[in-house]
Parts: sequence; C-alpha cells; structure tokens
Amino acid sequence: MKKYLLKNRIMMLLFIVAVPLSCYFSIKFALSFEPIINSAIDKNFNMLKIAAMWFSIYAILDCIFLLIVKYIRENILKETYINIKKDLFSKIIKMNIETFNEDNTGSYISILDNDVKLLGDSYFSSVLSIYSVIMSFIFSFVTVSLLNYIITILLIIVAICSIIIPKFLNKKLANLQDKYSESMKKYTSQIKDFFEGFQVIKSFNVQDKVIRSHNQYNEIREQSGCDSRKTVYLAGWISMLFSSIMYVITYIAGGYFAIIGAMSVGLVISLSQLIGGVVAPLEQLPSILAEIHSTLKIRNKLQEIITMKSVEEKGRVLDKLPSEISMKNISFSYNNSDIKAISDISLNFKEYKKYAIVGESGSGKSTIAKLLLNFYKCNSGEIKFDDVEISKIDSSYLYKSIGYIHQNIFIFDDTLKNNITLYNDYKDEDIMKVIELSGLSEFVKRLSNGIYTNIGENGNTCSGGERQKIGIARALICRSKFLILDEATSSLDNITASQITNSVLSLKDTSSIVITHQLNYNLLSKCDYIYVMKNGRIIEEGKLDQLIDNKLYFYNLYNVNEKYNGV
Repeated sequence: MKKYLLKNRIMMLLFIVAVPLSCYFSIKFALSFEPIINSAIDKNFNMLKIAAMWFSIYAILDCIFLLIVKYIRENILKETYINIKKDLFSKIIKMNIETFNEDNTGSYISILDNDVKLLGDSYFSSVLSIYSVIMSFIFSFVTVSLLNYIITILLIIVAICSIIIPKFLNKKLANLQDKYSESMKKYTSQIKDFFEGFQVIKSFNVQDKVIRSHNQYNEIREQSGCDSRKTVYLAGWISMLFSSIMYVITYIAGGYFAIIGAMSVGLVISLSQLIGGVVAPLEQLPSILAEIHSTLKIRNKLQEIITMKSVEEKGRVLDKLPSEISMKNISFSYNNSDIKAISDISLNFKEYKKYAIVGESGSGKSTIAKLLLNFYKCNSGEIKFDDVEISKIDSSYLYKSIGYIHQNIFIFDDTLKNNITLYNDYKDEDIMKVIELSGLSEFVKRLSNGIYTNIGENGNTCSGGERQKIGIARALICRSKFLILDEATSSLDNITASQITNSVLSLKDTSSIVITHQLNYNLLSKCDYIYVMKNGRIIEEGKLDQLIDNKLYFYNLYNVNEKYNGV
C-alpha cells in the first residue's frame, strides 16, 4: 500500500524536504525564548529589541512552514485516495459476474467509501505522520541533549516506557478496526437494500420492521466504532501520561539547574518549549503505530482485490466475428450446488439464423444465455465460438459478438442518448434508427429535449415498458452478430412486444436467439429452429410445424399457452 504514497514523487520529495525545514524553524523559535526572557530579567532594552526581532522572524517562518507541510500532506493524501480508488474500482468492475455476485453490492460500496477512508485516516495519514514526528524528535532531542545531557537521560527512560506499554493494545485494536470495517460493510449493504426495495417496503407495510432492523445494524456499527476509537484514545492517553511526566522532569530539573547557576532562567523556558518536540512525538508515535497495525486486515483485503487478476486481462481477440456458436454436453449448477440448473445440453447457433429457446419458467433457459456470455463457467462440456473455446476469448470480443437483452434493464441517471449508446460514439441517425426499431419514438417525442433529456435515476421518469425498450435499443445499436432476447418483451403489452420482436427477427445481418416462456405463433413461425427445455434439459427440438405435429411436450405447452392468451 505504501506505493500509493510514492506515486506522486514530486510532492513526496517536497514533503521530505519541507518537514525538516519546519522542524528546524520550530527549534529556532523555541530557542529564541531564551534571549527574550534573559533580556527581560536583566532589563536590557537593546538586547530585547534584537531578541524580539529574531523571535518574530522565527515565529513567522515556523507558521509558514507548518502551513506548507500541511498543504503538501493534503495533496499527497488526495492523490493517494484517487489512485487507490481508481485501482479498486477498476478491479471490481472487471470482475466476472460469478465472482462479483459472491458479495453484496453494498460491500463494494463500503470498500470504496468506508474502508478507503479508514485506510486513509489510520494508515496513509499515519505513515506520513511517522516521518514528521521522527524528524521533530531528532531535531528536538539532539538540541536538548546539547543543552543538558542529564535531563536528556531522564527523558530517554520515560520515553522507552511510553513506547513499550501501548504496544500491548495493538492486537486488540486491530481486531476492533476489523470489526468496525465489517459492521460498516453490513450497514451499507442493508441501507442499499432498504432503499432499493423502498416500493416493496411500502406496499407490504413493513416499515416498522425495516426501521427496527436499521436501528439494530446502526447500533452495532456505532458501538464498534466507539470501541475502536476508545482503544485508540487509550493508547494515546498512556503516551500523554508519560508526556506529562517529561514536562514535570524538565521543569523540576531545569529549576534546580537554574538555582545552582548551571543554566539561565531563559534557557529553562526554551527547554520547556523544546521538550514539546521530544514529548509530542513520543506521545503520538505509539498511537500512530497502533493505528497502522490496526489496518493490517483491511490492507490485506484491499490488496487482494488490487492484485486480483481480471478476466479481461486474458483472452484472444479473433480476426472476425463468429459465424457459429456451439454448446456441447454442457452441465452447470449455481454455486457448485448438487442441483443442476442444466444437464448435458448441446445447442448450435449459426449466423443469420433465427432461434427460439422455450420452456416453462425455471427450466434453465436464461442459464444458457448467461453461459454463452461467460457470466459463469460451465461445470462440464465446452462452448465454442467457431473453433475457439469461450474461456480463451477476450471478453470485449465476446460482448461485441453477442448482444444481450434481458428483463432487468438498469438505467443510468443520464440522458436517453447516453443510456442507449452507453457513452460510445454513434451517429444521431443510427440512434434514431434503433429508437424506431425498439418502439421508443413516441416516448422521445414527449421528452423536452428529445434524446438529450435526462431520464432520472434508474429511469424514474420512464414506465417499465419504456425501460425495456431502452434496453432493446441499447443492444441493437451495437450491431452484434448474435442477439439474445431473454424474456426481453415480457413487461410489454402483446401488440408492442410483437412489433419489437418482429423488428428484431427481421434484421438480416443478425442471428437472433429468443428465450421465452410465452409461445406465440407469429414469433415462433419466424424462427428457423426451436429448442424446447424442461428441468434443465433439451427434450425436443425442430421447426414449429414439426414440433406441433409431434404432439409431445411442446404441443401441450403450446395449447395451454394459446388458451391462456385467449387464442
């Protein structure tokens, strides 16, 4: 993690130079107390004027360099936060879907927000502080040693105790910080779920239960934070206790040496100022080290994400888009369960052909789409694009080959244009063409700024059907060789759904794979081949008329569907 502090080398170099200069002028400012006090005691006005001039100069320089160090430090921390968040977000967004789904999305939000903040406050900031306090200690300690070695020896004895004793708290503090990080993660995940499920909470009248659940997670989070902060303070308090002892020693010993004439009263005052440079680092260092140690588990967690090899980092980009996609003897179960989502599936999709995969809900149809997109790895069998196995293909090539339209369309808080193009460059005429094909024309006419209108968070200005059409337009504009419609029109009325499906199936340069449990004659009659699924297996396949003539499972399913739709 230290590499993130060193990325901005110019700022780090300035920090390394500025801190000793700041320490030097702090020492000079502390020593300038002696001539001020001595001239006052001696009632020497001329000496006082000269002493006051240097006192003022060193005071101003001390303040200026403290400000410079602070500004440089904040710039280093800013760049550090930016760079670590860049790497974390990049790694998270490049995870394959199977890996991403192993955790709640709220956990990733917590990592980027809570954990990075914890790391910044307790690690990055502390690493910079260590350098500052060490420089301050060296300058102050050397100066005090040169002025009076006996006081220095006494201070060393107390200093050793102030460093050793707080170390016993390190393990406890690390566990408390880890517990605090975990409680923040759970709290963020719960809040995200509650807000995303706001309509469900209201419609089922479970607000009180949700409030109780929130209060419970909130209390756990704040209690763990409180425990962590109290332990950090305890480590600091112990150091502060020894610091007070150092001040007592300095004043008593200094008073003694002033009485016997070994040093002036002014020098005692200067020593009391210098002792701050010795005491403060010793007071701060144990708690700083404890905070750094407490972030070990968080650092390891973030380091694991940052060093994780992304799926996108491997794979081939083929010279041309595939002319055929095949699945051979594919079996798959979610989370390595004993229950197979699909078993021994073999399918073949050729360019420019139209296919349908039909069956009841839960028969495994959508799982096939997810495997074709490499969202999950199959347990056995192989998927090939032409003659290349899917695991050897770069994901960018894969997603260019296959467009995917599914039921749950996510809408960004942005313009309609950006939601369709997903920030890629397309000509306006191409955008308007897919708007026509997807049935969005009337919707665009109602928007105040046309395709440049912001459509709100998750499309809150759109109906469910309009969101679905945006998803269809989004897939069409990519001009993929193969296009999967995974129950894509299920939220649309029959007329609109039929119009959109017909538009998609009429695309001459695109192979369409329609996944549906709604058996519509107009749709299925346009398909070159139909696969029929039940309980994760292909039990029938062929053209529509052939499947009807067979009078098997599909025939019964088809008749039930016709009666249900009033045909």
